[in-house]
Amino acid sequence: MYINTIFGYKFKNTQLIRLALHHPSLVKNNEFQRLEFLGDRILNMEVAFLIYAHYTEYSEGEMSVLFSSLISAEAIDNIVRKPLLPSIQFNGKITKNIVADTLEAVIAALYIDGADVRSVIRDLWYPFILNRDPLLKGHNSHQNYKTLLNNLGGNNCKYSHLLEIKNNKNYFQSSVKLFTFSGDGEGLSKREADEQAAKNLLDKLKEFSKFSKSN
Repeated sequence: MYINTIFGYKFKNTQLIRLALHHPSLVKNNEFQRLEFLGDRILNMEVAFLIYAHYTEYSEGEMSVLFSSLISAEAIDNIVRKPLLPSIQFNGKITKNIVADTLEAVIAALYIDGADVRSVIRDLWYPFILNRDPLLKGHNSHQNYKTLLNNLGGNNCKYSHLLEIKNNKNYFQSSVKLFTFSGDGEGLSKREADEQAAKNLLDKLKEFSKFSKSN
């Protein structure tokens, strides 16, 4: 498929955009990973700047939590799947990770070709920046709190466990940390304790990090 325009930008070097949209699963394309590497750094810098500039009341920890949510594969998929999906060349099911990887490659291609890539990222991300909590919204009805928290914080979520015996039953104590925030939980299994700890931390984030849309 011949593609030379994406996100409203027409490429001067059409080979760049073709390389960025052809995932290596479809055809050998070593340049895809190189573009992905560069695009990841560009995207991270611009999203971090948007958070820094827009949320002047946020602490470093609060900015870090919001940043993690906004550059996760789930957030990227929510933001760009609809406009990007028809152009992705991929052999198999297009997952949210494929969408995220391809976007990063496309961002690098835009940058190299001379596009105003900062404006492209701002146009895509700004509605989510204003929303403040693109992944936390509605979490009170979400039953898998650990998955939700992991989607928000990724590898930055650190769990620890203790085992206690009460009335001849094993009880697990779980503690989870995400940057400067923490939550605790207890259950008859590690899973149950982790769920309670994750829910506790999500509740704290909504209360103390001012993530609700009412603020």
